[in-house]
Amino acid sequence: MKLSQPYTLQEIAQLLQLPFEGNPNTKILGISDVYHATYEDITFADNEKYYELANLSNASVIILQKGINYETTKGIILTNDAFYTYNQLVSILFPLRTQLQLIHPEAIIGENCIIYPNVYIEKDVTIGNNCVIHPHVSIYGPCQIGNNVIIYSGAIVGSDAFYFKKQNDKYLKLKSVGNTIVEDEVEIGSNTTIDRGLGGSTIIGRGTKIGNAVQIGHDTRIGSDCFIAAQSGIASNVIIEDSVIIWAQVGIQKNVVIGKEAVILGQSGVTKSIEGGKIYFGLPAIESREKMKELAYIKQIPALLKLLSEKL
Repeated sequence: MKLSQPYTLQEIAQLLQLPFEGNPNTKILGISDVYHATYEDITFADNEKYYELANLSNASVIILQKGINYETTKGIILTNDAFYTYNQLVSILFPLRTQLQLIHPEAIIGENCIIYPNVYIEKDVTIGNNCVIHPHVSIYGPCQIGNNVIIYSGAIVGSDAFYFKKQNDKYLKLKSVGNTIVEDEVEIGSNTTIDRGLGGSTIIGRGTKIGNAVQIGHDTRIGSDCFIAAQSGIASNVIIEDSVIIWAQVGIQKNVVIGKEAVILGQSGVTKSIEGGKIYFGLPAIESREKMKELAYIKQIPALLKLLSEKL
């Protein structure tokens, strides 16, 4: 997420009251986790794996846990707990503020929109033209919504990423700094929740239709003209390509890719990436023809066991 103003490495270190290494004038324009860090971002690393990712990323500064061996040209801020320090910095740069109005006066709403009563819209939300937002919808910023979008009652767009670290028998929340992008012609069903990016963007592509009570995890990217039926759950960092059909009560594991024009039948579970242009069913989801053959063979087992017992 981009900052409201540029900072230097020295200024950020002073805010955190921590030692730093590197050019004190190194510019910082944004903040993100290691997976989504871009040029002139500050990120964090609390283990060796994250340090390697951070060092390979485009980030200019790393908040680094003491005890990790490092050799880098990036700016370094040293701390006893990088996870905590990153959250602390997020709280400093993006403090929570009470919003008394249902619709923030700085939210941008386009022409010919219909906003029903009891809709909550935060600052840093932009809504295009000809949109319909039904009662009891909550839209958290930063969020960009395109033209001709319909959002039905009870939906939540831009809630925090579901991301926690277990430490000393407690779950510690990593604060979200990403955003949500809903493109033109999208429909979002009642009680559906779309999490904002942890450090990047959760994107719903043009023309996609989402049913009721669907969960979409952080930093997931859904292509154009997809169809997602009710009660499906899509985890984080999933890529769903264009024109995919997902029927009801489908579960999709994090970090997988669903190929273009794939069809996933109801109550299936996707545990790994699948090719486009095919129909899938089952848990784990495989091509539906293979799954139907498998089920047919299973139905023959009692008769085969009976035949075997008669021969023994």
